[in-house]
Amino acid sequence: MAAKADEVRVRALLRAHPDGREIATAPFWPIEGGALNRSWRAETALGPVFVRLAHGEARRLGADWESEAALLAIASHASLAPATVLTVPAAGLLVSEFVPGRILTRDEAQSPARVAAIGRLLREVHHLAPSPGIRRLNFATQARILESQLDAATRAAFATQAAAVFARLEAGQGAPVPCHNDVHAQNILKDDRRLLLVDWEYGGLGDPVYDLAGCMIHLELDAEQREVLLDAYGVQSPGARLRDACWAYDYVQWLWYRVAAEPPAKPGAGALSEAASAIARRLERS
Repeated sequence: MAAKADEVRVRALLRAHPDGREIATAPFWPIEGGALNRSWRAETALGPVFVRLAHGEARRLGADWESEAALLAIASHASLAPATVLTVPAAGLLVSEFVPGRILTRDEAQSPARVAAIGRLLREVHHLAPSPGIRRLNFATQARILESQLDAATRAAFATQAAAVFARLEAGQGAPVPCHNDVHAQNILKDDRRLLLVDWEYGGLGDPVYDLAGCMIHLELDAEQREVLLDAYGVQSPGARLRDACWAYDYVQWLWYRVAAEPPAKPGAGALSEAASAIARRLERS
């Protein structure tokens, strides 16, 4: 029932926009995946498009759809993301070109050639010229926003270590650059020529070390694969700063899952809590 209600809502949003009326009447085919958002392939007279309706809860978890639209404009112009057809950021509505291709599996993403390609892709993203409308995103600030939504006992688990790690990272940070901030296999699309990044709602201008750290964590890269990634990206000696960024990225992930799992009775809360517990064990080992 919820899926049908979301489709009714997204069609209404499309009908209300002059550029969305034809899409509103097209056949819709659901696309599975995503923790919160709904997505469809719509078959229009001019060809297929990708339609996404973001869940309102994503906003309190750190998503910014206005910034996403600005990021997509510069990334798609550089052929690093699908071209945008229509955005209504206030409603979390995004329509983009439907790129013929497929999402990478984690095994594919771990191959040396693919890891190197992802490293080059991230380097290109981080060299994009920023444009107005892209938010400044600071991981320490994002952590504090998420921490404020948890009880004191939960926040205390990693608070001291988090403060020290963020202080070290901020001391060594350079000029902010465009970042994706959610680089995992399901957000990497491969067509017959290239790799593209999708799902930019958590992106912004920030520290590129978090994209590298998040990629390593999400793709579960071993030491050799990490070297391939960094070599393709152009980093020779990442040292302790990258290790700190890996811990900090996991910490923000842990906070995200803990907040997303509230209240415990909500649908899917159990899986979100399990994910948080797995990350907590990783943080403790680190």
